[in-house]
Amino acid sequence: MRRRSSKQIVKVISSHVLDALGGTDAANIEVACHRLHVDGTRVLLVQTRADASGRIAIEVDVAADNEAVRYELAFGCADYFASQKLSSGLSRSPIGDAVFRLDLTFVADRIHVPIIIAPHGHSTWWSQADR
Repeated sequence: MRRRSSKQIVKVISSHVLDALGGTDAANIEVACHRLHVDGTRVLLVQTRADASGRIAIEVDVAADNEAVRYELAFGCADYFASQKLSSGLSRSPIGDAVFRLDLTFVADRIHVPIIIAPHGHSTWWSQADR
């Protein structure tokens, strides 16, 4: 865990988004990160787009978090595939976003959540980059 000041504890949530249909990085896909509180409050921390290599890295200050706080990553899959100008059967899907809720309480410094997306599904896993 990194400290920017005596009051901040910074952890990193990162991802590499891969487009299974095109066999490429999912450059420019929209990703939102929210902090979720136990009372149901959602706070948007970052709304960004993946870089040219399909990667994002989001720093979050967890100093004030309790054990019930979670973080949510939402990947804008439907909008991404709609922007790829695919045939209508491939670009339309009832799966709008791929959403993951993360528990950072046991993550020391960084969590990496790669995701492979396709118009009709996705696959993910996680790894800790603390080693």
